[in-house]
Amino acid sequence: MSVAAEPSRPHAAPLAPVSRSWLLLFGLAWFGLWLLIMLPGQFMVVKLASIIDPADKVAIGSFLISEMAVVILVGVPTIGWLCDRSRPRFGRRRTWALGGLLVATIPFA
Repeated sequence: MSVAAEPSRPHAAPLAPVSRSWLLLFGLAWFGLWLLIMLPGQFMVVKLASIIDPADKVAIGSFLISEMAVVILVGVPTIGWLCDRSRPRFGRRRTWALGGLLVATIPFA
C-alpha cells in the first residue's frame, strides 16, 4: 500500500490546536462525568458491605471494590477486543451495547 502525498482534507482549513483552558475544561467535564458514573456504585458497595456484616464492613467493602477493579481491568479490554472482531446483523456496537445494558441491569433487578 502506498500513502498518498495529498492530505485527506485538501480543501478544508488547517486545524488549529486547542487552548490550555479548553483542555482543562474538557478534562474537568470528563472528570465530572466519571464521578457521576462511578460514585453511586461505590456508595452502593459500602452500603452492601454494611448490610452483609456490619462488624467487618471495611474488609468486605475493600474486597468488593478490588473485585470490581479486577473485573473492569480484565473485562473492558476483552469485551472491546470481542466487539471489534464481531460482525452481528444489527451492527457491531449496537449489539454489544444492548448486551452490556442487559447485563448491567441484573444487579438492579
